[in-house]
Amino acid sequence: MQHYKRFLIQKENQYLNDGVTVNDATVHDSTEWNIWITKYPFKVKGDAKDVPSNDWYDENGKEVFLPDKLPIKAYETTIEFVFKGTKGTAGTKIKSFLDYLANGGYFKMYCEWCKHGLQNVRYVSYDPNAEYIENEDSDPESSIITFKVRLAIDDPETSIILLKE
Repeated sequence: MQHYKRFLIQKENQYLNDGVTVNDATVHDSTEWNIWITKYPFKVKGDAKDVPSNDWYDENGKEVFLPDKLPIKAYETTIEFVFKGTKGTAGTKIKSFLDYLANGGYFKMYCEWCKHGLQNVRYVSYDPNAEYIENEDSDPESSIITFKVRLAIDDPETSIILLKE
């Protein structure tokens, strides 16, 4: 488990069917689902949004409105996760994890290995090409499965820290 990284996750808002918003302050540890991160390609600095400009036909160069602080584009990223747990429980645990990501609005996510966290993260898709890995522990009762999830980062600039109490 040395190269697998634990992460923390928390819903920002939970929307109920009657339109009421409930704040859920529970910080979940990825090990609750027996899931860890194997690849977390975060951006230290995202791409700048296009800035207004005029490329006047009768003048050389281009006139650009350049603000003091460039706005940064939202982006999508694919994170690779791994399930390691009792054989026969992977489907249930992975589905529960994906349901947590896909339902209830935005969430915050913090990788304890790289000490990087983001807010306003949302689920986009699940890559159905999960991979079963031969058990390195020689325990016939456990499974190791890697899978990828695509997430949208709608607030690329705010760094957060989550703590599990």
